[in-house]
Amino acid sequence: MTDTSINFEYKCDFLIFPAADNAQGAQLKQKVFNQAVTRFSDYFPMQGCGWVLTVGMQCNLLPGGPYGPHAPVKVTEIGTNYYFLRSLPGHPEGEDRTIQFTVYIYNGELALGVRARGKPSYAAKLTVSQGGATNIWGNYARNLKAIQHL
Repeated sequence: MTDTSINFEYKCDFLIFPAADNAQGAQLKQKVFNQAVTRFSDYFPMQGCGWVLTVGMQCNLLPGGPYGPHAPVKVTEIGTNYYFLRSLPGHPEGEDRTIQFTVYIYNGELALGVRARGKPSYAAKLTVSQGGATNIWGNYARNLKAIQHL
């Protein structure tokens, strides 16, 4: 986990499972990414966005469960192995923060990369300093591991 502190940016990477950097590994990477965006609610560690992510959709993530705070976000981009969420007004970390999720192969491992950046906020700082980002996104990577057996 890296905390740049200047703008409360963080980036972290989580290993999912072994995957060769070849055609078979590329197919596996694509399978995991496709499942992540077309069966979103099965794998993402917070409910509130439904099954399929589409560019432009807005939703209320529920980081504390149905009775906890809401975290409104908008899907701003979906690529071949990544997607971006942007926080909206009312998000606990503040609005106009961007979080990028990327599935990639590095050094024989399929990995999940997460990078958040944007306007500074005390809540964003706490997400990093108290280990929230590592816990939440580590759970996401563990959830994605189940795709290996599909």
